[in-house]
Amino acid sequence: MFSNEPHVAASIYQTRPDWVWFDQEHGPWGPESIGMLCIMARQAGVAGVIRVPWNTPGAVSYTHLRAH
Repeated sequence: MFSNEPHVAASIYQTRPDWVWFDQEHGPWGPESIGMLCIMARQAGVAGVIRVPWNTPGAVSYTHLRAH
């Protein structure tokens, strides 16, 4: 997903994709910005796949907690 705006996410979710990609490594936002988008994805029945910025336990667990 190239935006962290809820109205953009809602438009994408209405197309019923199987999954969406949240790229934190190359994207301009962090886990605090995508939490709502992940919740919206789950409510729409879309799997959210999050690419964490770095493969460290702290980054992975923080992203996991924000996405739930």
